[in-house]
Amino acid sequence: MVVSNVPGPREPRYLGRWRVDQWFSTGQISHGATLNMTVWSYCDQFNLCVMADAVAVRNTWELLGGFRASHEELLAAARAQATPKEMAT
Repeated sequence: MVVSNVPGPREPRYLGRWRVDQWFSTGQISHGATLNMTVWSYCDQFNLCVMADAVAVRNTWELLGGFRASHEELLAAARAQATPKEMAT
């Protein structure tokens, strides 16, 4: 398994006069690896890409469901411990 976390720009980027609204990225499956999970951000948006060898990982949607549930649990715990000032930012 390969895991990557790539923090991206918080401010929008432009190609000439056109604003980049979405930023898509993928990882790669290399020889001997059966799963790649890449996380990146753009303008405070969290993005996740999962690529898997279909023989080794038969149901990536199940994997993503568990990831989402764990992410929501982590966010709830962080919100419960945040001060009012931290929640405003």
